[in-house]
Amino acid sequence: VSHCTFNSKQYNSHNYIVFNSHHKYSITNFGLNGELIHIMECNRLVECAGELPIRLTDYRSYPLLVDGGSAVVISFSSFLYSRVENVMKNNDNSWLKPVIASLMMLPTVLLYAIEDGTKISNTNRFEVTTSVARLVFDTSNAPDLRQWTEEKVAPTMREWVMKLTDIMASDGWTPPKEILFQFVVEPLKSNNKAPAWASTRKDIINLRVDWFRQNLNREALGATIHELTHIMQAYSTKGRNKNNCPTWASEGYADYIRWILFEPEADGCGYVRKNIKKYHYNGSYRVTAHFFSFVERRYPGTMKKLNAALRDHTFDNGKFWQDVTGKSADELEADWKSDVEAAATK
Repeated sequence: VSHCTFNSKQYNSHNYIVFNSHHKYSITNFGLNGELIHIMECNRLVECAGELPIRLTDYRSYPLLVDGGSAVVISFSSFLYSRVENVMKNNDNSWLKPVIASLMMLPTVLLYAIEDGTKISNTNRFEVTTSVARLVFDTSNAPDLRQWTEEKVAPTMREWVMKLTDIMASDGWTPPKEILFQFVVEPLKSNNKAPAWASTRKDIINLRVDWFRQNLNREALGATIHELTHIMQAYSTKGRNKNNCPTWASEGYADYIRWILFEPEADGCGYVRKNIKKYHYNGSYRVTAHFFSFVERRYPGTMKKLNAALRDHTFDNGKFWQDVTGKSADELEADWKSDVEAAATK
């Protein structure tokens, strides 16, 4: 945004605004009151032109949000927390820390005091509380989906966050305390074509507005379940590699939850059965989900052990299947294909 307005004043900024979350190292500066505020860990780059009003909000998950494309919404509380955190982390004089933190809080308090009615109450954001986690739903970028989200998404996610807590339990794991489901608008030039994606480090599920509008009665709920599974997997990146937590296994597990447990009647793995000869167990997504389903039927409890091994990064493809089933992955693949072919001849 070349110019932004706040309380009838203009502030220079960059040509782009960068939004918070899963791209870990993106940084830009946003000029406000002559002070440079660092916005880190961006989610998406949105190109804007002209002038947009700046609105204050109390969101804590995102420092910057778009309010229906009509305003730049800034969470000063998020800026405050990040600034205080940096001071506490980098200042060696422990007695100065509370003093500096208090002084840094003053501009934020004043900004809230002088904002003159520009703070918005977001009617497109609501919460659902479960015995496991608080679920927050934000339809700011898709107000027309508010009712559908309330009637379809929220009850389904409430039910399945509790189910997945049991299904995916393992030693030392605790489910997230809060999960944010938010509709996002990807720029036309974006290379991200995914209908939904999870930011597992911050327990945020992004739902692409244009795709969801076209799939409300088709794949929308299932896609959201897939991403919820990723949040519940909590497969940390620390110590993780392609061997102890391969992508084909994590994505296959998420699709196993979706297509085999959540919506088996949709027969999402049907094409796998019809072309079984050309697929391999590590084909990822629905292919691997179908393989996992076969293994779980033959060796109950395998999926629970697999999830635990992927979560604590002890998975070894050459060893895991042998230990759990007494057969190698290749032997299990052969059994899987034989089972599918035998069923097709009945």
